[in-house]
Amino acid sequence: MYIFGVEPADPEIYEFVLSHYQELKFGEPREFVLEIKRMNPKRVQREIRREMERIKETTKPSTFAQDCIREELEKKKVQKKQLSSAKIQARKKEQFVIKQRKKKEKKKGH
Repeated sequence: MYIFGVEPADPEIYEFVLSHYQELKFGEPREFVLEIKRMNPKRVQREIRREMERIKETTKPSTFAQDCIREELEKKKVQKKQLSSAKIQARKKEQFVIKQRKKKEKKKGH
C-alpha cells in the first residue's frame, strides 16, 4: 500500500505507476453503471441536501473506490483466516500423529 498524501499531482501518480507497475495488485473488475436522468435542478439540490444530511448522521461518506478497496480487504482477510485455520489444523494433526507414534514405541518397550 502506498499513501500519496492529501491530493497527489498527476506527474507524481504517473511516475509511481511507471516505476512500481509490477508491484501493483488489481482486484476483480466491477460493473459500474452510470445513469444520467434529466431532473428539475431545484429537486436535485433538495435531494442532494437530504442525502448529505443522512450521510452525516449515519456514517462517513465513502466513494466507489473506497468501497471496492474495503471489499478487497475483507476478501483477503477471509482468505488469510482460512489459510491460517488450515495450517493450525495440519499442525494439530501432525502433533497427534507424533503423540500416537510415541505411545506405540512405549508399548513396544524400546
